[in-house]
Amino acid sequence: MLFLRRPRYDHLMRAKFYTPLALFLVAAAILVTAGLLYCLNPDSGSVSMNGSFLASDAGQSHGGFEYVAVWDASLVIYGGSGRLTLWPSSGLGDALTRHEYFVSSFYSNQTHTALSIDGIPVVLVWTANDTVWNHSYDNYYIASWGGSAPPDEIRGAISPAIFPGLVGHYYVELRLR
Repeated sequence: MLFLRRPRYDHLMRAKFYTPLALFLVAAAILVTAGLLYCLNPDSGSVSMNGSFLASDAGQSHGGFEYVAVWDASLVIYGGSGRLTLWPSSGLGDALTRHEYFVSSFYSNQTHTALSIDGIPVVLVWTANDTVWNHSYDNYYIASWGGSAPPDEIRGAISPAIFPGLVGHYYVELRLR
């Protein structure tokens, strides 16, 4: 007697089960990879800079003073706006009444960085050779101004009026890279 084998469809049943599972696993792997790439390589529109901020009541970088202080500075920008945060680092107390500032209109290139801090325009200029502080801040973007500062100490554009707690004649210097 000739036995006719009944066709087996088990492989088709397994394929129906495993195909969606394989597709799900591939999609999950793609999503995880994309998420990791995003976290490790954030949006090209984001910028992070660090440095310091100095204030002196002498009105210039060096000289007689009763008050001088330095804050660590952190600038974080996403898509053209962000925040500048200052933390007390050293000096004769903390004259600032605020330590976080809204930043907008951010633009940076090889020669300068322009931004608005709480709506007030600021320009930091690239300083490859810092002679004011004996090369301590070579290769920083720097903005400085003071009521009694000599012309070689005034770089870019910044005002003590941006920072509540400081007096209008104070020497201020923001250094970032």
